[in-house]
Amino acid sequence: MRDRSGRIRILANFETVVPGENNVSWSKLLVEQIEYSNVILLNKIDLVPSAEEMDKIKLHVTALNSKATILEAKHSVMDVLQVVNTNLYDASDFATDHIIPFETAVEEKDCCKASVSRGETPCCKNARTITTDLSEVMLSSKSLPKTRHESRFGITSFVYRANRPFHSARFHENFINKYFIFVDLEDEDEDDEDEMQEATEEDEDVKMTAAEKEEKEEENKTKEGETDADDNKKEEDDDENYREMALKELQEEAATKKQLRLDTLGTILRSKGFVWTPHTHDSMVVYGQAGNNVNMEHGENTWKVLNPKAWTEGSEEDIALYRTKFITPYGDRRQELVFIGGPDMKHEKIQTELDDCLLTNKEFALGVDGWKATIDDLFMEN
Repeated sequence: MRDRSGRIRILANFETVVPGENNVSWSKLLVEQIEYSNVILLNKIDLVPSAEEMDKIKLHVTALNSKATILEAKHSVMDVLQVVNTNLYDASDFATDHIIPFETAVEEKDCCKASVSRGETPCCKNARTITTDLSEVMLSSKSLPKTRHESRFGITSFVYRANRPFHSARFHENFINKYFIFVDLEDEDEDDEDEMQEATEEDEDVKMTAAEKEEKEEENKTKEGETDADDNKKEEDDDENYREMALKELQEEAATKKQLRLDTLGTILRSKGFVWTPHTHDSMVVYGQAGNNVNMEHGENTWKVLNPKAWTEGSEEDIALYRTKFITPYGDRRQELVFIGGPDMKHEKIQTELDDCLLTNKEFALGVDGWKATIDDLFMEN
């Protein structure tokens, strides 16, 4: 639970910006492990200095996974039968891949069914739906029973939806880069570029005459002889010092953004879903935030409006049913993000901030070609 520096490890890992393998942060790995768990063991609880710190740990864990069995232990002493052969695993629990937000089904009343038939929001959801000219926020249902952990720690959640694209630059500058550290998973491609450069140099070597090759080899040997072991050591030390300084600066930047995020938006422990941007018109961009880190990836899923079932497959009734939630002219393309946080999470402010990142009416009227011609790419180099 604690590392040698005295920090509580789970909280430190949740907030870290240290990149791991394939540039994936420790916080993302930690969050996914918790989300996919059936049993979570909190070990070394005797090293947690206060009940308040313990509550903070449980807040993080239960916000990410309120269904898992949470065990506490000292020195890993526990009843092993609570961990093995529990028969808790159910593949259907992971059908959504923890990416697309979904709501727990609530039986609709007759009045709700009537409002839906009129094309309106179900009346049972009106009280917990906050709409603006650009979006809606759906708060979690109060009619559903709360888990013990949700009642104790005041975990809150909501879903943000909007039916127009985010302006790529505004979304990056005014939301992601303002409040979080953006983790570009495409950075690993730089290694491929280095390999391509080496291959190019090898091709040039092939074109050399034997005399030119011999001359170049002599030059390389001379250069290697001029560089002694001390110089190599100094260069390695300089590189390590540079990396440490860069990481320290990044951690300081993350701490500053975290404080701004807490002051402005409240406690956001986790957010995830998919977004629609001008330059990713035909594919869902998968959005994920864990602690201080945000990453965005082109998902394998495409919008339903691009599926033949929406146009030609099946009867007219089947097609109409498939297109129930489509909105002209862009079908089911939309923003859909779920936010999970503490009792102080400010859904109104988050909605306002995200609305400001959407295309304005003038921008939206330009259409797809106009967007691509006038708006910077979301995945541009920062």
